[in-house]
Amino acid sequence: MIFNSFEYVVFLVTIFIAYWLCSRSYQNILLLVASYVFYAFAHPMLVVLLASYTVVHFFCGLGIKRFPSRSKIILLGAISFSLLTLGIFKYFNFFVENINYVLGFIGLSTFTPAIYIILPVGISFYTFQTLGYTIDVFRGQIEPKSNFINFALFASFFPQLVAGPIERARDLLPQIEKKRLFNSCDVQDGLMLMMWGFFKKMVIADNVAIIVNKIFLVDEPGFALIWIGVFAFAIQILADFSGYTDIARGTAKILGIRLSENFRHPYLSRSPAEFWRRWHMTLSFWFRDYVYIPLGGSRGGTLSKVFVLLGTFFLTGLWHGAGWNFILWGVYNGALIQFQRMLASLFPEVSLPKIISGALTFALITIGWLFFRETDFTYIVKYMTLSPTLMRHSDLREEFFILFQVLIFSTPIWLHGLFDSTKVSTLYRSRKEEWHQYLLKIGVTSLLFALVLAVGNDSSSEFLYFQF
Repeated sequence: MIFNSFEYVVFLVTIFIAYWLCSRSYQNILLLVASYVFYAFAHPMLVVLLASYTVVHFFCGLGIKRFPSRSKIILLGAISFSLLTLGIFKYFNFFVENINYVLGFIGLSTFTPAIYIILPVGISFYTFQTLGYTIDVFRGQIEPKSNFINFALFASFFPQLVAGPIERARDLLPQIEKKRLFNSCDVQDGLMLMMWGFFKKMVIADNVAIIVNKIFLVDEPGFALIWIGVFAFAIQILADFSGYTDIARGTAKILGIRLSENFRHPYLSRSPAEFWRRWHMTLSFWFRDYVYIPLGGSRGGTLSKVFVLLGTFFLTGLWHGAGWNFILWGVYNGALIQFQRMLASLFPEVSLPKIISGALTFALITIGWLFFRETDFTYIVKYMTLSPTLMRHSDLREEFFILFQVLIFSTPIWLHGLFDSTKVSTLYRSRKEEWHQYLLKIGVTSLLFALVLAVGNDSSSEFLYFQF
């Protein structure tokens, strides 16, 4: 079941009504059942996998507390189970493909595996969420939970189950455990957030996706056309992924639960490091807290710092997909941050104007999206060079028209980012809710809904991050 479907609307309306009508003691049970029904829509057998993660990490958390002398062994068991399961489902086919490539390269016969494993939707997200819980219990940062229903809901809460945000136990579990009361303001805010997410997905991302797909299907695109396509993909992936997050956060909010912010206008960043503090924030912070810092972080010598940084981004790229292009994309972003650090140490007094540093950062990040989108390394090399084929004469009027279309579709994203970055936004949020603010919320929500119906792509597709 995907958010941008009629089935989800019916599902959510049904859950919303039943949720607020039933007593507090049944709310979590209802949400847990709803979450498993939601996940079973992809494939009924997937609920077995989700349940196994829940059982393993629930009892490992209790075991760490009860048997402190064996806590490291229990933690290692939980980590091994999670990463091995993720590795089999997500990277088995990638491993076989690379083994066959090496065998063919040295002249040996290749082989065909007896099974072909399909990637379960959302496995990367709930692997990290449950793993983070067990690690936090081991570190003594949270107490293990003894209520299985509450923990199972934490591991499977349907709004953020398949594409995040990746929630921390210390943030989500207390909300699951406490009493939740109906709040009309939260419902209004949640509905507006959901409509903004639907707008970004169905109006911006899905319409821009048509342009992106057509450009990347061209056999010999010109230099300008391919980079317009990369720019369009940068808009598509932001609108698609942040749109999902907004729908997830809005859905949770009308149910009385607040999910973490996952995007904070990343394309307005003024450095690569700032971009990663604004983009897919819950994943960035997860890798920071559970990989980067434990490996040494910014401690140690220069070589050690570089190794840890690039190693973390290598894993970040690998997390996104079983392909060398994702690894290249991850290492490229790590290299950008390392280059930024080097320049800061060599020229500590130099500071570029905000508009220049912002434009330069956006250009560098956009270049990285080519690695993310294109899986063929031959084409990546061609696009990154001024090859004669790419520099051939092209129809500049047609390319300008395509660029203009992308800019028109992306305008709401830029305007929203600029609004949130000004004092007007701060002043608006600091004021007490009044009747005209309620009317404004209703008006904005209604306008977004009308635009989704009028401009939304009829062939709306799944969210991009479902594949990760």
